[in-house]
Amino acid sequence: MRVPTAPSQLNIELLPSFSPRPKATHVIFDFDGTLSWIRHGWPEIMQEVMRPRFPMREEETNEDIRQHLFREMYRFNGQPTPLFMAEMAEQIRAR
Repeated sequence: MRVPTAPSQLNIELLPSFSPRPKATHVIFDFDGTLSWIRHGWPEIMQEVMRPRFPMREEETNEDIRQHLFREMYRFNGQPTPLFMAEMAEQIRAR
């Protein structure tokens, strides 16, 4: 059996177990793990870490804070976690 190969300039390794799927029309390549962290509950874990440290303003509810934190997490989607944490620290200081 011939193992599929890719042109060398692409620097792609195809494993012997690879089998072509000619009917496939779309492929998702999660190169930074973004989909994996969403699937494995990372946003909920970060909610638990950030919520107690995030002072609530007088007009805010717990749900307001929860939604804000989720919006911020998804805004940093695909970026290194330290950037998100630095932003959270800045927002906490600003409160």
